[in-house]
Amino acid sequence: MPTETVNPTETIDHDRLQALKEDIGEEIFAAILTEFYHETETAIADLSDAVKANDRTRTRELLHLITGSASNIGATNLVQLCASARAELEAGTAPADLDPEAFKAALIAFKAAL
Repeated sequence: MPTETVNPTETIDHDRLQALKEDIGEEIFAAILTEFYHETETAIADLSDAVKANDRTRTRELLHLITGSASNIGATNLVQLCASARAELEAGTAPADLDPEAFKAALIAFKAAL
């Protein structure tokens, strides 16, 4: 199952975060971070629904969405978790076998590491 625990030292791409802050400034960065949290929480809730419904297409779409957002903000833990889940799906794992709680935990870990 792609619910592996992500190493806390790999939770954040600090270089990516710093570059983003320098490019857009602290105030806009804070707003983007708030939006990231909101959108990702929603996507993870939707992922949970897709997993419960065993909906492979929707699960892939949501993993792609979360990967893109997490990559842009430097949330390496979520990027790694999504990559693992996508690989599992490609290998034939049923969406219902994924654990959405791992994604919630990864987002919480990211927030805590900031």
